Amino acid sequence: MPVLMLSAVYSENAPHTISFESLTMTKVNAEGGNGVDSASAIAYGIQNRSSYLETTSADATNTITVTAKGGASGKDAHAEAYGISHEDHGQLRLMGNWVIDVRATAGSALGGMLPENSEASAVGIMNSSGNDVTMAGPVTVSATAIGGAVSDDAAARAAGLYTANGSLQLNDNVTAIASATPATGKSFIAAALYADNGTLNVGTDGTLSLGKTIKLEGDLLAKQDNGVINVTLDQPASYLQG
Repeated sequence: MPVLMLSAVYSENAPHTISFESLTMTKVNAEGGNGVDSASAIAYGIQNRSSYLETTSADATNTITVTAKGGASGKDAHAEAYGISHEDHGQLRLMGNWVIDVRATAGSALGGMLPENSEASAVGIMNSSGNDVTMAGPVTVSATAIGGAVSDDAAARAAGLYTANGSLQLNDNVTAIASATPATGKSFIAAALYADNGTLNVGTDGTLSLGKTIKLEGDLLAKQDNGVINVTLDQPASYLQG
């Protein structure tokens, strides 16, 4: 069985602006079946590649719920779930309040054959476009990754907000929660904020406080020479629980 990949909203090299007043997608679900070679599953709420995508209502609440579950395989039963994935030099303009919940659960053995890959990866919002993304409204994001059968690669990796190239600027209240449960003895990442060769600004413009409530559950992880996280926790209800 081939890899099952699902994108609720997919845009690539669009010659025009893709515009929504608001978005509600609560049943984005990909689930692998049974396959000797592959039973993996990949699901996206929004995947924007080399296109301009926007939401226009500052008052709306936008909701995205994504689940991906690997099936049973002797080789590949991994699972990946993304709320928003912004890629390949695209432009993204997101207004309003955002509530995003992503969960990836890797699969299992097939007929006693352990898969070589039963990794789980979950990311709430990812910017790898090389461009800067600003979110003006409040953001609540939860990312959960659960590794599958014990195999060569059964890691679990979860990130609430992630940038790999370009910046991600959050201008309002933010709640970011990351949880990862790997297979026994395997590695895991549970990062509320993850900057991998990019910049994340939360509760600050990079220099000054924005006076917003920031609630973070998970690690803060900055990698590569240009991985930068700027976060300000100066409001009474703000906290970091690593």
